[in-house]
Amino acid sequence: MRLNVVFFFVVFLCGEIWSQAQWQEHDSLPGGGRHHSACFVIGDSVYVIGGELSNFRDAGDVWCFNIKTSKWKKRNDFPGDDRSYAAFFSIGNKGYLGLGTNFKNDFWEYDPLADRWKPIADFPGGALYHPLFFVINDIAYVGLGQNGSGKHDDELYAYDPKVNQWTKKLPVTIPPNHHPAMFVIGNKGYLCTGHQADPNRMMNNLYEYDPENDRWKELASIPSEGRVGAVGFSLENKGYISCGFDELRTGKYYEDVWEYNPQTNQWTALTDFPGGPTFAAITCQTKDKVFVGTGLKEQYSPQWFEFSVPTLSSTDKLKNEEDLSILAPNPVVQILQIRRNFERFEIHNLQSQIVLSGTKSEIDVKQLPCGTYLIKLWFENKDFKVLRFVKAFN
Repeated sequence: MRLNVVFFFVVFLCGEIWSQAQWQEHDSLPGGGRHHSACFVIGDSVYVIGGELSNFRDAGDVWCFNIKTSKWKKRNDFPGDDRSYAAFFSIGNKGYLGLGTNFKNDFWEYDPLADRWKPIADFPGGALYHPLFFVINDIAYVGLGQNGSGKHDDELYAYDPKVNQWTKKLPVTIPPNHHPAMFVIGNKGYLCTGHQADPNRMMNNLYEYDPENDRWKELASIPSEGRVGAVGFSLENKGYISCGFDELRTGKYYEDVWEYNPQTNQWTALTDFPGGPTFAAITCQTKDKVFVGTGLKEQYSPQWFEFSVPTLSSTDKLKNEEDLSILAPNPVVQILQIRRNFERFEIHNLQSQIVLSGTKSEIDVKQLPCGTYLIKLWFENKDFKVLRFVKAFN
């Protein structure tokens, strides 16, 4: 078994170590490289289903990754049409898969104990691929995406597995789009990035959905380029967006990782995804672990990574909150202000290179590439402090 641990970065703050997050690389998916697959977590197992293979054909194979042993096992194939670009999620001890490139409105339920699939109520919005989907309080929400004729859809439906019934929600008030990244924090769902239909553009926007009021609102956009086919997940009450592809302008594949704090409505750039620039990967999670894998880069990838965030102590959290007041604004586009007396500073990128230094309290950073930086401040008593800030996309 291969198990490589990759830390984002570790810095010393007032003599204490603060670690941000870490990745672990596991054995690759035995079924081979693919993109636009489906996956969900049930208990201690991750199930990966189908996707587009390197021969440009869709698959219907099912693979189970045991979280405790980090071992893969083949399960019975999905009995419906082979597919990719589908909607997928789990509720309780069952998994769900539907829609996608078969251009049908079918939906299926998976029982892991019996290793068996059965059809459930069809999706009432018609055939969709590249849709939005997330689960809030054991209710699944599915919508947007593209229909069988390639047009973008603006509807949203809620599925209750207890009664096997779909309910149409209010018309979606955000721009119709396909292949967004999604995550859930608390009782809210979040949609970020995607390919907007009109005007035709790559999105970097973030929208929040409140199921109680059936309303959407726009929040702070990612301070980086728009993209489609990114992955989204949440841990410790924060949201994360990574990877993706610009399929309109540059053809660039992304490997950056962004963390969203809903309390401050701010984004922070983390060190890049260790799997490299990737498009149309899949992600699913337990309460404290996230799995990201497969996708398209230079070739069809079978890679498989685990993401986790160490929990900070209450003392560390308090120190971090106090340190946040020293730098403003953060994220910053042009001028970074230091709100405390100091002697000199150095700004380092995450490769430990010094990119700026000086003694002024107002620092012009507009020429820096967007991303996360560390600033080291020296004080009169020879003490120093290392803080983090984000250079935002202008």
